[in-house]
Amino acid sequence: MSTLSSTDITTTPTETAPAETTAAATTAKYAIDLSGAQWRVSSHSSGTGSCVELAALTDGHVAVRDSTDRTRPALVFDTAEWQAFTAGMADGQFADLG
Repeated sequence: MSTLSSTDITTTPTETAPAETTAAATTAKYAIDLSGAQWRVSSHSSGTGSCVELAALTDGHVAVRDSTDRTRPALVFDTAEWQAFTAGMADGQFADLG
């Protein structure tokens, strides 16, 4: 088994938002009222109810919840997060997870 050294890893400088801005955005997206959300289940669902439900929210946000326990908190993605997730799914980045 080989190990990586710090010289094996290259990084590209990127602009990052200040931590307080990121924290405020995270707090804001989880403060979105989901009571009127129109939840939907994929047409590819097996019908057993063991899947996730999606809801399109304001400002391009998407909420995802467990259909087997709707009392649990939903995950809320902003537009960039959702686009990155769906692109990763289409690219097969999560194929090894099941």
